[in-house]
Amino acid sequence: MPTSIVSWVQPLIEKRVSIQIEPREEIARAFLLMETGAQSLSPAVVSDASGRISVKSILFITWIGGMVGFGLILLRRIFPLRKRHRYQHDKKDPAAEIPDWFRKLLSETATRLSLRKRPAVIFSRDDVSPAVYGLFRPVLLLPKGFFNRLSQDEAEHVLIHELCHLKRGDL
Repeated sequence: MPTSIVSWVQPLIEKRVSIQIEPREEIARAFLLMETGAQSLSPAVVSDASGRISVKSILFITWIGGMVGFGLILLRRIFPLRKRHRYQHDKKDPAAEIPDWFRKLLSETATRLSLRKRPAVIFSRDDVSPAVYGLFRPVLLLPKGFFNRLSQDEAEHVLIHELCHLKRGDL
């Protein structure tokens, strides 16, 4: 379509990209030299292998490195939370008891927001704000003593806020 991004970008790319096809003799000679291990190639064959890296390539490699680093940091923070979740679930940690009114509120809110999965709930010993994490197995992270500090109405607002993050697929 004329309104698509591809229709705007494609002519620009076609202007910048030029494919040079070497004569068959040059290609055959290059293969022959590679097979025999000879050191000299003609300037026409070597011209494309200048060894320079463009600024765009450097920026792309930097971006990829940053994304890998960010992913590693994210995994490093999520694994202890998952471990805590398993501990609370398996050991039936008394500090992780969820009041019945909150379980009911969680189910009602998840249904009202049309969530496919109701998130598991874990409690953090650290003084953190409520948060959600996990794409495939969502988890609601609450600070220890969460129910002592907030009323049921305030807890409902926090719950709606966090479940909206899950509904939108926010990380």
